Amino acid sequence: MNPVVPVELDAEMNAWAAEMRSIVAAWGEVGPQAGDTLAPGSPFSRDKNSFRASYPNATENLENAAHWVGEYVAAIAQYVAAIAALFESRQVVLSVWPLIRAELEIAGRVAWLLEAGTENAPISATQRIARFQMEFLASLCREKYTANQMRSRDRERAYKTNRDRLRVEILGMFPDAQVDWRTPGDEGSWVVSGEKYVRLGSVTKHFAQCFMGNMRGLYDVLSDCSHPSFTRLRSQSSMADIGEGSSELKYVIPRDLLEWQTRVSCVILYKSAHLVAGYFGLDGGPLEAWAERVPLGWFAEESK
Repeated sequence: MNPVVPVELDAEMNAWAAEMRSIVAAWGEVGPQAGDTLAPGSPFSRDKNSFRASYPNATENLENAAHWVGEYVAAIAQYVAAIAALFESRQVVLSVWPLIRAELEIAGRVAWLLEAGTENAPISATQRIARFQMEFLASLCREKYTANQMRSRDRERAYKTNRDRLRVEILGMFPDAQVDWRTPGDEGSWVVSGEKYVRLGSVTKHFAQCFMGNMRGLYDVLSDCSHPSFTRLRSQSSMADIGEGSSELKYVIPRDLLEWQTRVSCVILYKSAHLVAGYFGLDGGPLEAWAERVPLGWFAEESK
């Protein structure tokens, strides 16, 4: 049942893996620039100063919450590096789908957290901090819930303590906030400083439509190919007759699909990194140098 990669694909798969490692390296040059030094006039600089002026008694360093978004993009880069390793080892059947899906899910959070808003209704510093606070709280709520399901009492108590502390902090700044949570999904009703928490499916679809050339259905495709589905499995395999009434499962590795997976994987990281570079006022030169080297068709959807 092991797939056999055609010899003519060897060179291309190596080249695609190299492109993936190249965009990961570009992020490695850009991301660390977001240190303590503020880029004058950057959105982050404005938000940081504006929030602290509005909430002088807020928790120490809360105005720097946006720095955490770099961890999200770093995680996307790790997924891209893993896909590159799968291409290099020719283990690309079925395995790539859930990794790209994970990329897109994180990218959706990045886009929501760093959303600029519109010219007439820009996202304020307070609104952005509210989003980050909800993002932190949702993570703690989920961890506490999972620890409970695992009957890990010590972990559950630790996460409950952190969750409750953050909830008190949020309500201290935003008394009208609605952040009640009992089971997964309750965060969908959260509202902090007028900001509604946006769920995973919505932000991934928003990212695909706004930053991937309006690739409608991208998250659905990635989900279908990551979940149990006889239809999706059969679309990537065939049953070959080996005689005597027996058949053997054969996996199919279409060249165009591999290039598509490479492109989508890389562009998700590129666009996410671009959002961080723009918000923090970083030198995005390494990202642009990468974009200029890849095939023109990789960004063709954006011109439509």
